[in-house]
Amino acid sequence: MRAKSKKPNPNPGLRECAESRIGSRPAGKRTHLDPKLPTPDRLIHELQVHQIELELQNTELREVRDRMERLLQKFTELYDFAPVGYFSLDEQGRIREVNLTGSVLLNVERSRLIGTRLARFIAPLSPPVFPIFLDRLISGAEKPTCEVILLKAGGRPFWANCHGAMAVELEESHKVYRVAVSDITAFKAAEDARRRLEFVTRTNRELKEEIVRRRAVEASLKASERNTTKLLRDSRRMQDMLRHLSRGVLQAQEEERKRISRELHDQITQTLVGIHVQLESLSREASTLPPKLRQRITQTQRLVEASVNIVREFARELRPSVLDDLGLIASLRSFLKEFTERSGIRVRFSTFAGLDQLKSDRRIVLYRVAQSALTNVFEHAKASQVSIDIQQEGEDIRMRITDDGQAFNVHQVLTDRHGKRLGILGMRERLEMVGGSLAITSHPGEGTTVLAKLPFHRITRPHAHPTS
Repeated sequence: MRAKSKKPNPNPGLRECAESRIGSRPAGKRTHLDPKLPTPDRLIHELQVHQIELELQNTELREVRDRMERLLQKFTELYDFAPVGYFSLDEQGRIREVNLTGSVLLNVERSRLIGTRLARFIAPLSPPVFPIFLDRLISGAEKPTCEVILLKAGGRPFWANCHGAMAVELEESHKVYRVAVSDITAFKAAEDARRRLEFVTRTNRELKEEIVRRRAVEASLKASERNTTKLLRDSRRMQDMLRHLSRGVLQAQEEERKRISRELHDQITQTLVGIHVQLESLSREASTLPPKLRQRITQTQRLVEASVNIVREFARELRPSVLDDLGLIASLRSFLKEFTERSGIRVRFSTFAGLDQLKSDRRIVLYRVAQSALTNVFEHAKASQVSIDIQQEGEDIRMRITDDGQAFNVHQVLTDRHGKRLGILGMRERLEMVGGSLAITSHPGEGTTVLAKLPFHRITRPHAHPTS
């Protein structure tokens, strides 16, 4: 029988260790390895060495097992309690594995997550990037990423950052794709806060610039306001001076009219009357004069009479003497009678008996306003009828002059710098001299109404002292 060939020992160090252990055993328990020993003893020796080798291998395997268990436990702890959620997805996007952090992120037990699509937890308002991310992950793109909004069961949505990893081959040729999901809500909030802070900072800077600009504008406006106030004050002072000058001119004009009217009435009229008397005396002696001379005397008498009438009319236009002698009512009646004869416009006049108790300056103002208003009616209105009504209202006198003629734009006439209707401005100025006011209304089809008001200051008469 041929002896079997001996296989080489794969671990010579292990055999040496086993040989040394056999050598250290007590004499009754060890077998010397003697080449001359018969085969059975040699087989026993080999069995003893093999047994010791197995014991050493078992010890080493137990140590490796314990170390692997410790490493597995450490890996499990690191996997489950990692700061990010780890999801293992199949090609359909279903969850195959998930760590404890991923379960906590979605607030769903791990057992209930297995087999569920991760896309189910995408919020409706999330950007539509997760399908693209999943397609890139399955197609083998290197480290795809995306940011989505995930829904936490029973909680509020949160922003998540997804990182994809390479596929891992499992049993039955199935691929698993790793996805690391981390909660970046705080980062998003910080980023949003940073953007808001930048916006607020930029806004504050713009506000500061705007404040500086507005302060400069305000300073400029204040300077302009001071300048405008000064100009306005100067303008008012100039207006007061012009108004005072205008009133002085009107008063001087009225006094000059009165003086010229008196001179015309007292001097020129009397002179003309004297000439007329002399001519009358000559006409009585006409029997001794040649016929041509008598004819020339008669013609001269007619010219003198016409001149007397013209001078009296001119004097009445300047300042009717009846205004000082008989009062305002008589003066107005005389003027209206002459106005109707001259223009053909009918005038209706009504007043009250106490009108002549007005002071002289106020009687002159009312007369001039009526005179100017009727002149405007005659020249511009083309009216057929005018009514003048003067009444007392409390402490005021109201004179209303209404015509049925053509209307006009009152505002345009009053504001037109190049307008020729200065009569309205003259009426207003005269009324304001005595504390009165003027209002004019004009409407198409209704004619024009001039309303003048002034305080009713009666003539103060001295008290009569009783005779002794």
